[in-house]
Parts: sequence; structure tokens; C-alpha cells
Amino acid sequence: MRRVLPAAKVRPPEDITYDRNHDILNDRVYERKKKEAKDRTTFSNHYAPRCATFSQTQAQYNQRTKQAPYGDPDAKGPLRPDVVTDSKLAVRIGALCKIHHEVGDAFAIEHPFPTPMMQFQTYKELMGMPGVFYSPSTTAGLGRSTGIGR
Repeated sequence: MRRVLPAAKVRPPEDITYDRNHDILNDRVYERKKKEAKDRTTFSNHYAPRCATFSQTQAQYNQRTKQAPYGDPDAKGPLRPDVVTDSKLAVRIGALCKIHHEVGDAFAIEHPFPTPMMQFQTYKELMGMPGVFYSPSTTAGLGRSTGIGR
């Protein structure tokens, strides 16, 4: 007999391109997502935070370093707004994944590797949890991608 997840545990994809109600940068949406994670509304959650300000392919514009993963305003002038919002999004996704892990649900975070995001305190804590690992994988023609998951 094959086991399947109940229909209530499988939901359609959520992305800001579909609807602003999926924007984790919005405080109300983020609070709702935290509640959903604690209530275990889905079994497995996949996240892919914006990577433009983390990517090494943008090295000439990159304002992040291993020593200053949230951004270094001295590196290339004042921090661009997208560096700040990408950091906020990454931190929130890491916090949601910590909740998923604590309640026993699965998660995955897709992101280019190597990434300064792994220096964020949230991700250091997440990677220190038992059963959480990263798995580099090759993405067609784009180099490596980090898969962090449980």
C-alpha cells in the first residue's frame, strides 16, 4: 500500500509573483506564515530567497563579504535597498525553517553556493540543529546551488 499525504497537507505554490499575500517581507504575511508553520499546515516547505545580492556572478556590485554578510557599506558605497530587503527575506525564511524543523516538518532552501547567507546568525543556528544539512547541487549552466534541508 502506498502512503500519500492528506490533501490538507498539500497546497499550491506561493510566490509574490502570484499574489502580494505571499510576500514574506510584509509583516502580516510573515506572522501568518509563522502561525501556519507552528500549526503544521503543510508537511514540506520549499523556499528560494532572492539571490541577486548574494551571487558571486554580481561580484562587481556585491556589497556582502564573509565578514559582513548583511552588507558592507564601506565596500561599494551606501547599501543598496535590495541588499537590505534580501537580507530581511533570508533571515525570515531561516526563522520559518527553524520553526518547521522544531515541529518536525520538512523544508528546503534553494540558494546559490557559496553564499554569505550561511554567515547569518539564523543560518548558523539552523545548520547547528540535528538533522539539518546542506547539499550542493548543479543547476543547468548556472553553477552550484545550495540545498539546505531537513
